Amino acid sequence: MIVLEEDDNERLIHPMALIGIVGVMFTVLFLLFPDEEIFQDKQYIENPDILSVAYLSVMLEAEPENVELRLVLAKQLQKVGQIDSVNTVMAPIDNIIENDESDVAGYDSKLLRDAYEVYIQQRIIEKLRSVDENEGTVVDEKLVNLSSMIASKDWLVSNKYAFFKKMTPFLDRANALTLLEDLLSQSGSDISTLEKINATLAETYLANGDVKKASSLYASQFRSEKSFGRKRQVASNWLKAALGSGEPEHAYTAVSEVLSVFPQDTALLNRGYHIAVQTNHIDQAIKWLQREWDESHNPKSLVKLFDFRLATGELEEASKLAEILIEQPVIDKPLRKKIAELYMWTGENAKSLEQWLLYAEDNPDKETRKTILRLFALYSQYDDMIALLQAERKKGKLSITEYLQLTRLRVHIGDVDTVDDLLFEAILKFPENSDLYLAQYKVLQDQERYEEAGKIYALLKARFPITIFGITDQAKMLWAQRAAPEALSELQSFQMDKDFGGTAIAAIEYWLIRAELSAYLDKAVDLYYSYEQLQALEQTVGVLNEQQIGRLAHVFQNVLDTAIRRQEYSKVRVLMEQKYQRTADIGFLQKALTYALAGNDYQSVERILDALETRQKGEVFEDKLVAQMWSAKAQLFSVNGDIKSAHHAWLEAIALFPKERSYREAWLWLLIGDAKQNKDILLAALGDADNSFAFQQQAFGRQALGDHRGALAWFGKGLSKNQHDWSWLSAMSNSLEQTGYSETSYLIRMKILELMAVSLRTEDSTALSQNKQRAKEQYLRLYGVMQDSLTAQQQATREFSRSNNITDKVSDTIPNKDVKNWLVLALEYAMANGQEFLIEHYRDIAALQGMELPGWQQLSIALRKEDHKQIQSTLEAYDNLPISDKTIALERSVSESNALAFGLEALSGSLQNNPLKQQRRVVAPLRAKHENGFRLLSRLFEIGDISVNHAESTVAFSKEFGGDLLDFTFSGERYQFSNKESGGSRLTSDLMHQLDLKAGLEFKLPGDYFSGNTLLVEATLHQKEEKNVAGLHLDYAFSVDKSLISNIQLNWRMRSAISSSIYAAGYTNNLSYNLRYLPDSRSVINSHVSFEQYSTIDNAELGSGVSWLLAATHRIFVSDPTWTVTASHQGLRYNRASDAQEQMQQYFIHSDGQVEGINAQTILPSTYQRSALGTALYHGNLHRLTRAIPSPRYTLSADVGFDWNTDSVDLGVKGGIGWRMVGDDELAVSLDWNSGSASGEDRTTLTLSYANSFTR
Repeated sequence: MIVLEEDDNERLIHPMALIGIVGVMFTVLFLLFPDEEIFQDKQYIENPDILSVAYLSVMLEAEPENVELRLVLAKQLQKVGQIDSVNTVMAPIDNIIENDESDVAGYDSKLLRDAYEVYIQQRIIEKLRSVDENEGTVVDEKLVNLSSMIASKDWLVSNKYAFFKKMTPFLDRANALTLLEDLLSQSGSDISTLEKINATLAETYLANGDVKKASSLYASQFRSEKSFGRKRQVASNWLKAALGSGEPEHAYTAVSEVLSVFPQDTALLNRGYHIAVQTNHIDQAIKWLQREWDESHNPKSLVKLFDFRLATGELEEASKLAEILIEQPVIDKPLRKKIAELYMWTGENAKSLEQWLLYAEDNPDKETRKTILRLFALYSQYDDMIALLQAERKKGKLSITEYLQLTRLRVHIGDVDTVDDLLFEAILKFPENSDLYLAQYKVLQDQERYEEAGKIYALLKARFPITIFGITDQAKMLWAQRAAPEALSELQSFQMDKDFGGTAIAAIEYWLIRAELSAYLDKAVDLYYSYEQLQALEQTVGVLNEQQIGRLAHVFQNVLDTAIRRQEYSKVRVLMEQKYQRTADIGFLQKALTYALAGNDYQSVERILDALETRQKGEVFEDKLVAQMWSAKAQLFSVNGDIKSAHHAWLEAIALFPKERSYREAWLWLLIGDAKQNKDILLAALGDADNSFAFQQQAFGRQALGDHRGALAWFGKGLSKNQHDWSWLSAMSNSLEQTGYSETSYLIRMKILELMAVSLRTEDSTALSQNKQRAKEQYLRLYGVMQDSLTAQQQATREFSRSNNITDKVSDTIPNKDVKNWLVLALEYAMANGQEFLIEHYRDIAALQGMELPGWQQLSIALRKEDHKQIQSTLEAYDNLPISDKTIALERSVSESNALAFGLEALSGSLQNNPLKQQRRVVAPLRAKHENGFRLLSRLFEIGDISVNHAESTVAFSKEFGGDLLDFTFSGERYQFSNKESGGSRLTSDLMHQLDLKAGLEFKLPGDYFSGNTLLVEATLHQKEEKNVAGLHLDYAFSVDKSLISNIQLNWRMRSAISSSIYAAGYTNNLSYNLRYLPDSRSVINSHVSFEQYSTIDNAELGSGVSWLLAATHRIFVSDPTWTVTASHQGLRYNRASDAQEQMQQYFIHSDGQVEGINAQTILPSTYQRSALGTALYHGNLHRLTRAIPSPRYTLSADVGFDWNTDSVDLGVKGGIGWRMVGDDELAVSLDWNSGSASGEDRTTLTLSYANSFTR
């Protein structure tokens, strides 16, 4: 070799040497790889080495445009691992591929596919080299773009699919799916490729979570696949996809189709069984599991089929399989236990016992032993039971329960002698267990060795806390020995724990025995309490056994019968509602409604009706039930005072169930109670032939209508059936008295007393039934009226004291309301006898015990105490009050006008003789403005300078017609005038001598609008010597409400008053309005305004104007004497005629014939205003023809006023007294003085009267 040496340290190869080496290498390569074989021989392509790669590289340098050579070299380089060199070799081709310029480059189809293949392979290798093994595969965007290019090429779909398979791991799922779906659409008739695409597409769907589409593709593949083997594989894939779809029913449909093709494939049958179970196709699951067993005869399949048959309750089929299973050489213990239990369930106890014994072998557990013993007992194999227990006893494994069981077995077979030893052994082993003592106690009890049993029980109680079991058994033993009271006492002594003293079952037995004993001994309270406990336990335990259900039903019936007998209807109603809630039997709800009505529990009635109406919406009720509902509604309406609705409801009930007489009777009682408002309806009902059976209603109805003769006819018809009915006889005696048969009425009442006395021959009222209690009250009430009120009062007081002291026992005989009834009667007698101390005493007792006295007694007490607040509240709370007391109460708490209106209305009703007389006495004093009698009166007063002496004689009559009042008044008057400044010279005028006649009628207006309003019409005639004047007065009074009363007055041509304010010799026309407001029972506010016109008797106008008054009065003392304080403001304003003075003075002639000068301001002031404060103490009205207050009557008043016109203060004083002189003749005198008046001067009036009132 030629070497050039430059220096000692560096040697270089000569260039010529290098050229020679290269030439030698090319020669060798040419000889080794001939040009014509380089691209055809697979040996060089598939198995490259360093020499072939070098040769191809040299050739590529010689032919750089040779694409085929470049591709072969790239493949060689990839295979030998020179990946970076591939990128260099493929760079020209990569640009063409990535830019999709293959058409420009002129590549044929095969060459282009090779280029794509090398490119794809290189991208994959590069991607795998660049990705961390923990990252997984990453999408290659260039391959994604290339995949779209390939899909659009005009190549065979098989070629495209081959490229896709290589690129799939590096494509995103969306592009992969799109490409696959595109290839699927291009596959055409290429069945082989189509199947591959479908398979890949299904896998891709699964990978994307679109299980439904995957399953659908697999289904399509399955149906189109011809190869049986591939079809089986597709089936597995399809089922896998279907199960993953989340729609079990879809999987069930798939497996059904698959198994129709592969009916004997055990693996598919197993899978189909599980799918069918999941989708609840139990019948099909069993069929497929049965077919799996039939095909495979695999013992595991048989066990699975047995378990499934057992689980689905197909015990008969499971038994057939059990017969096969027990023939198997080996059966595991859990399976044998299942077989044993199956035989028990199917009633094949002998087979069950055999399997249990095999299962137990020689060492049974506790539960197994218990089961075997039960089966032995079933076949009365007591010896076997004893043998089993004895074997366990020798092992020392017996429990307390099993010792007790062995004891009972020995007793049962008659081996009593060994029982004591056995129990002694058990007690030694379990010394702290009381059940063993109890067992010995029961053994002795069962053998009727009661004395010995009692000793053991005493020992048991001494050594151990008594249990619910022991106490219950002891009670049973005592009851068996006829010691029922002792048995109940023993049970009552037991303190029940919160956990029922042991178990709920034991507690049920305890309470059942206790309830049965209580019912047997008629201990109602303990019976109720026991039943309540049983109800609570029933909810805790749930389902009772048949015997317990029967006994509980019997206890329920005992509770029901006891409550009905004791008239405890509220409890009966509760029981019926509870039964309804448990059974939904509407009959119980009907009974609940009946007893709610019987107990007057109208709130419950309303609730039960709501429940019935709600249920009625969903079902059709019988007419009888609907009629009962209408009956209940009618009673509800009656209680609420809605008589109209009650009337309609009763008619509905009668129409639905006309055979029920009680509906007609109740309807008639309703009409009788409302007889005042529905007289015509009641009369028509009584005349209806369908109601002729109702003797009692016919009699009492006619009595309510005032037809006492008609009532007596019906009383006579019903007398034979009711001759011992005190209410019947009492009502009959009342009608007899009203029709004039007083003597017969008296005899009947004496007969009533005799009958009552016979029936009530007992000293101790606690022995009386509730009905007899009421009868005794009636007896004492009648006895007090007919014979001796003092004795009756003493007896009523004694009965009250006795019943009120009974507080230490259960109210079995006297309900609390009897205490109230006796109190009411005692208080009634105290009121009748005016015993104020006793009245207060009984009222306090009622308050302390929370008793509500009857309304009439509350009102009477309030009137006695002058408690106006209580009077008003009683009036508002009660409607049915004694009319006389109510009249007085209205007068004291509301107003005299309201009291008079009510009193007159009551007088017009059908009152009996004595109440009528009493009401007349009460109403008479209220007619203060209606005079009745005669009066002589003399009055002295002054008008300015004129002194007046007025004399009057009056006769007045007031007559009532059906509640309306008619008044007549006739009076003669004479006036004497004298002038003080003229030395008392007399002034005379014939016009001042006159006779007056007045007739008035006050009546109540009819109709709903004017109901309660009154109208007073008065006509007057003034007879004078020269001219007569007739006039008219109208007064319309009405109530806005109970505290606001008003009236309107109209006067036409009425004679004006002679007073210190206003005098006119002629007459006046005026219209006035009065309003009276009562804020409470002691106060009243009055307002008055009047428009007036004054004329002389010759029709010459004197003047006109308006007057007004506003006053507030408060009563400090309400009862007599009455003390009031008043604040008032009054005024007037008149326009006098210009010639008023001349017109007036012509009537005043001096004794010498000259006309007297009269000051018009004195007679008819133009303006006047006065405010005043005053007080008055009075006892009745003086100088009135009324009998209002007993003699003596008196009045004393004073007021201080301020005159706004003169800015002056005036003082007024008034006093008077009246007393009876002889009989009803009364003399009265009064003096009225005021320092100021409308005329501007002081005023004095002296009045003397002598009167007699016809109303006394």
